[in-house]
Amino acid sequence: LLSSIDLGEGCSVKDSFACLDLDAAGFRALFRAEWVVSQPAERRRVATRGWSVLTTEAQLRAWEASWGEVPGETGFFRPALLEDETIAVVVRYEGNCVVAGAIANRSETVIGLTNVFDTAGDLGSAWLASAAAAATLWGDLPIVGYDSGDALDAVRGAGFESVGELVVWISEPDS
Repeated sequence: LLSSIDLGEGCSVKDSFACLDLDAAGFRALFRAEWVVSQPAERRRVATRGWSVLTTEAQLRAWEASWGEVPGETGFFRPALLEDETIAVVVRYEGNCVVAGAIANRSETVIGLTNVFDTAGDLGSAWLASAAAAATLWGDLPIVGYDSGDALDAVRGAGFESVGELVVWISEPDS
């Protein structure tokens, strides 16, 4: 694996099955998380009122500001993201304010959710409603994602089942 990637500082490896030990290669675990899944038959019908899909760069920047993890003034996500038909940046507004959101991505067999947030801290509801919004777009497929810590507890409380561990490794600078 390592022979086929750029091992420079900042290099990262997503170990989707938590089966690699990259310590000896100069990596450290950046974070550990658990994969979660919600099957269509297991999901309750959740209202998606107030949820929509972003279509403009200005909306994306407002979404990022509420997400709260934006490095710099130019934003984190490229506007081209909004043009990809297999990706939807979903958002819930209260008035003109972004209060919750997620990024959904569709494959042939599942819908993935990432970057799920709720400004009031109700992550369980945000996972459920963003999953429902994505299913409205693409059909009733299994919904998958990953999280850790208190956020993982919220996802499980929303009815998602843990199905495995993952680790993201990052290379350490040479000392």
